[in-house]
Amino acid sequence: MALENARPAKAARRVALTAVAPAEPSSIAHAPTVSLSDSTNFEMSFKPAATVAVHSMAELSSLLKASAQEVHQTRDAWACTPRAKWIAALIADLRDDQLEQLRLRQRTLQTTAADDFGTRWELGSQFASAVIELWLDGRSLDEVLETCRRFGHEKLKCGVILSGALIREWAAKEDVTLASLMPMVASLAAKDKSASLYRVQRANHFKTEGNASAQLDELEAELKDRLDSGRGGCGSLNTTFHYAEEADAAESAVPLLDGLMHQLDDLQLMHPDPSSWRLNHRLYLIWKLQGYCTPYHQDVHVPPHFTLYNQVDGASTFHFLPLLVGLFATHVGRRSADELAVLLRTLRERGVGEVATLGPKQMLLIFPSGAHGVFVPRTTPPANAPLPRFDFSVIRAAEIFAWPTHEHYEAALMAEGEGDAAWCSFLPMSDAEREEEERRSRRFEEHQAALIDEMRLTREDWLLLAMRMQRRWERERATTASSEAT
Repeated sequence: MALENARPAKAARRVALTAVAPAEPSSIAHAPTVSLSDSTNFEMSFKPAATVAVHSMAELSSLLKASAQEVHQTRDAWACTPRAKWIAALIADLRDDQLEQLRLRQRTLQTTAADDFGTRWELGSQFASAVIELWLDGRSLDEVLETCRRFGHEKLKCGVILSGALIREWAAKEDVTLASLMPMVASLAAKDKSASLYRVQRANHFKTEGNASAQLDELEAELKDRLDSGRGGCGSLNTTFHYAEEADAAESAVPLLDGLMHQLDDLQLMHPDPSSWRLNHRLYLIWKLQGYCTPYHQDVHVPPHFTLYNQVDGASTFHFLPLLVGLFATHVGRRSADELAVLLRTLRERGVGEVATLGPKQMLLIFPSGAHGVFVPRTTPPANAPLPRFDFSVIRAAEIFAWPTHEHYEAALMAEGEGDAAWCSFLPMSDAEREEEERRSRRFEEHQAALIDEMRLTREDWLLLAMRMQRRWERERATTASSEAT
């Protein structure tokens, strides 16, 4: 008599496998043709960027930890601050007239109130960017490449494509239309009643038109016109929401952003590593039309960080270049789209640079140590037939601070007290220059003391009159700048 709980025969115990849909590819293999101007196109057939598989939150945390340690060790070769050795080396290469421009900029900084790290980092990075721009003036590609090699820029990571089980779980994919985009933008930009919107110039997509925003009540009509006409060429890089650090903080009411915040919050909770990486609680909804591009740049608006990108709809082509080469490409591109095409062709022939084109439900990690340009390819050219059809390229993005480097520069910039201008005294001074500066300071103090006695001013009177004069100078400077722009 057979027992009721006897094991079935081996053949009967076999489990029929259920068919599973193939995983999304980690990136689009096609090398798209992108627009540098309305009349200048370029095929991005560079070496594909590397792919890193991430199967769990623990692996993502480990990747961020290892990457944060890596960029910290090389910070003097890429950090956009005058305190980094590579910027100091560029300063040493400048002509006397260029150094005088920097001295004027430094004097302006020394009169600017900047008592917190975020402000000091931003102002310092702007100063370093001015150094780079001055150094690039008149340089050839060969000079730039040689300097890159001297700094080791070609060995520094720019960005990697992410794949694996966690990415399949985390990455979003959504068909975004004008009708579905507008409520998201309206929710995120409701306070200002206007949205970030850059519009590229038709003759050169590395230049933008003057106005960088759009009133919410006019935005839908403008986007519809650009879609219907096929012109495209606009995009928003600063549609954001800042989440408070408390877990019960208000959400953005935009599920795409709130969903990413929940995932990152889980990562911080379950696999924290605050000594290696920390989340910037401002998330970005980046949306663009076909034909828009962001020139090659290094993200320096906040202290050193990684950027996690999820392409939700459409396509984006990320072109990675060694840091100084990328900034040189923008320097050339703002001068001429045709010259940029020649430069990119030369870089392609020399094997310089990598490319990653993302489609829906694909993700990318950008490093702070390189440069990248971002292009939204048009789907109309026959060469771009393999790309998905779309109206909007939509990305949700998060910034993750490289904490050891963040702490290093915070300590350096905040070593001086509040109101102390020593933090922005970037340019080296000879003994003779230092003596001359001290002499000028003494003479100024003597003249002001005599003026106070002559006019019988209190210290408060003197400060009030000085502030009035400063405001008048600022108004005159603004008027002059506006006239020159016109």
